[in-house]
Amino acid sequence: MAKAKKQTDLTDDSGNDPGIVVRGAREHNLQDLNLRIPRNKITVLTGLSGSGKSSLAFDTIYAEGQRRYVESLSAYARNFLEQLKKPEVDSVTGLSPAIAIDQKSVGTNPRSTVGTVTEIYDYLRLLYARLGIPECPTHHVPVSSQTPQQIIDEIWKRPLGSKFYILAPMVQGKKGEFLAEFQRWAGKGFVKAKVDNQFIALENAKKLTKTKVHEIDLVVDQIVLKETLKHRVAESVNTALSLADGRLVIESMEGERIAFSLHSACPICGFGFPELEPRFFSFNNPRGACPTCSGLGTLDLVEEEIFAASEVGGRKLENVKWTYKGRKLSSGDDEETEEIELGECPDCRGTRLKKEVLNVRIGLNIAEASALGLVELRDWISKLEWTRKEALVGEKITKQILNRLDYLIRVGTGYLSLSRPARTLSGGEAQRIRLATQVGSSLIGVLYVMDEPSIGLHPLGSPSPP
Repeated sequence: MAKAKKQTDLTDDSGNDPGIVVRGAREHNLQDLNLRIPRNKITVLTGLSGSGKSSLAFDTIYAEGQRRYVESLSAYARNFLEQLKKPEVDSVTGLSPAIAIDQKSVGTNPRSTVGTVTEIYDYLRLLYARLGIPECPTHHVPVSSQTPQQIIDEIWKRPLGSKFYILAPMVQGKKGEFLAEFQRWAGKGFVKAKVDNQFIALENAKKLTKTKVHEIDLVVDQIVLKETLKHRVAESVNTALSLADGRLVIESMEGERIAFSLHSACPICGFGFPELEPRFFSFNNPRGACPTCSGLGTLDLVEEEIFAASEVGGRKLENVKWTYKGRKLSSGDDEETEEIELGECPDCRGTRLKKEVLNVRIGLNIAEASALGLVELRDWISKLEWTRKEALVGEKITKQILNRLDYLIRVGTGYLSLSRPARTLSGGEAQRIRLATQVGSSLIGVLYVMDEPSIGLHPLGSPSPP
């Protein structure tokens, strides 16, 4: 049992900061423990298994620090945060806001990767959105802007008699109800829209689910290509471009879609790119995720949304669960360690991203950069060269990426890659990644409580994949 001689006064008589003072800790098997822990120093708790180390560190000191911090927030904010129970202790003074870094897995969510957990992938997305060079996936040439006449000429390359819609992409990957927009478009004389892959009549449109992201294309015209319709095609193209900020989509009756843009398109085949923004490079957003595997990188996972009855009527998203269909690998008698082999998505080859995303490059595309080991990624980023104009943006973003990579490499995880699924990390790897993320946040005055941070990881200085 962790036990210390009971003291009547744990303050520092010299007048210096007494640090963290614990009096009368009785959590679990602690027996009226009193102690003083110095501030701004590394303090190690040692003892036999079951002696009360975790009861003191996590269930008393961390729990009280976290509880007090949460209580300082508004009642509304506390509804969204986990609040620990008050520990069995007479008093704890000198506490700072506390963060626990334990050996628990970073999660079983198959969408989580080293890049998303450490937030480095967020900065990488920003870098590609601002400085990436889009290339045509067919002709591998940099795209260029198109004029309305060039777009019309591309449409007239289709065979006469072709049937297609001229669509104006009005909403891409945004949450909302959009009923007001439906009513406004109907008032302007438009009849139909394509909402989340389904055509609807605007006069019968209802509110969409406010908490879900939506894709909405306004149907500007439905054309059967004839020589007598040249003026109508040109008029519809210009209308769509003006409504959708220089973008339009041609969709055949079979569902084949070709995007055009005044901003960027292939000069040979007319293949168009949407506006490059960070969410376009996210496999957790419909704008960037591979449509075949929904951004999971495999077809051996089935993602199901679980809904519950909403307090105000209707349904609300309560949770998401995943069902594994992959081949189970033998791993002895321990069912908890049983692994599942997942196959690659045939379209994205496991990268989780659309082909348009994979054809935006800064030398490498974002999936190739994410597959590099962290040491290799740091070397590649540090050697990137920018023009004077590009450097104004690029240097600030790469500095943030390099700082976080340096922390991860210093804690011995330089052999990992940003694309490594978080669920495959060992307890030691997961803890070190969280530690590097916290240290890289540049916060001061924070109390970090760690549980054997070196366990489950190879020795520093001799990195080798697990």
